[in-house]
Amino acid sequence: MSLLPFTKLIISLLIIIVAVAYNFNVCNATDDLTPDEFHVTVHVQVINDIGAGTDLTVHCKSKDNDLGVRILPFQQSFEFHFHKNIFATTQFYCSMAWSGAFKWFDIYIQQRDDSICGKHCVWNIKPTGPCVHNVGSPGDTCYKWNNP
Repeated sequence: MSLLPFTKLIISLLIIIVAVAYNFNVCNATDDLTPDEFHVTVHVQVINDIGAGTDLTVHCKSKDNDLGVRILPFQQSFEFHFHKNIFATTQFYCSMAWSGAFKWFDIYIQQRDDSICGKHCVWNIKPTGPCVHNVGSPGDTCYKWNNP
């Protein structure tokens, strides 16, 4: 009689126990984790800085979530939040439209934005492109719109 099926069963059960224990730990995590830990809540704020009297239509998505369409009057904003993934591949993009213009931009890329804006990314949307406020340093970092 071979022990191979029994060994496979034991290994499978151990993997399940470790996975459940890890998920239990992650579910009890708080937002006060250090930036080196993975289950941190990130807040992204999008502000209409297109120009006085111009509404900005914003539609943000990730590969898993569609945040819906928002219409922002000048200097108004909307905010969303999420947990970064453990593979450092969390990404959200937004399409933006105003006065006949249509643009899009990757509003959050985990590998790019962890060091730039940390847990709270504040984006001012301008006709020339989005600008993010830098945490811990003066000024903003501005980007060009993504290619169509």
